[in-house]
Amino acid sequence: MGGSPPCGNYVRSVKDYRRQVATLQRWPTFSPDDTAGIHIPHNDPLLIVLGIREYDVTKVLIHTWSSVDLIFQGTLKKMGVDLNDIKASSRTLTGFNGSSETILGTIHLPVRACGVTRTVKFAFVSTKAPYHAILGTP
Repeated sequence: MGGSPPCGNYVRSVKDYRRQVATLQRWPTFSPDDTAGIHIPHNDPLLIVLGIREYDVTKVLIHTWSSVDLIFQGTLKKMGVDLNDIKASSRTLTGFNGSSETILGTIHLPVRACGVTRTVKFAFVSTKAPYHAILGTP
C-alpha cells in the first residue's frame, strides 16, 4: 500500500498536509515585491509587524502549526494593558520542545493588518520569548 508523495503513509502526515493546503487557500500569498531581498528557498521564521490596539507591535511570529494565538506579559505591559481586565484561565500549553506553560488568561484585542481589523483572542503567558506575540491557526 503506498501513500501520496507529499504525505507518506501516516494519518498524521495526511492531516498535516490537508491543514497546510486549507491554510494556503484561506490566506493570500506574498507577491514577488513582498519577498524582495529574501533568498529562496529558505526556512526562516516569518516575523512581521502588526497593529495591535493602537500600537505597531514588532516581532510577531507567524506560526501556522500553533493551535493558539499568544501574547506575552512584557508585551501587554508595554502596551499599557491593565492585567486585571484579563479573563483568568488555567489551561496548560505544551510547546514544540515538550515544555509546559500555564495560560494565565485570555484577552480579546483588535489586530490590524493591511487595512483590515479583526478581533483576536490571545492567550496570555508570562514566559519570556524572543517574540512579542505568536499568531497561529487556532
